[in-house]
Amino acid sequence: MNTDTRAKVVTPDGDILTDLGYTDDISLISDRVEQAQQFLTRVETECATVGLRLKAKKTEVITNNILQDL
Repeated sequence: MNTDTRAKVVTPDGDILTDLGYTDDISLISDRVEQAQQFLTRVETECATVGLRLKAKKTEVITNNILQDL
């Protein structure tokens, strides 16, 4: 079980969620901007393998309590 005390979405089994998928949407969850960019890059790469692309106009970033890296 992860003992990290930073805010995360954790399942009852102790797994940390990093994404939530919907019919044609996905929510990427991260507590660090750098990690969020890595997630987004990976999604773009995987989408491209099946001929899909992300639409920047439909992309939304929602932040909550973002801490600046020192």
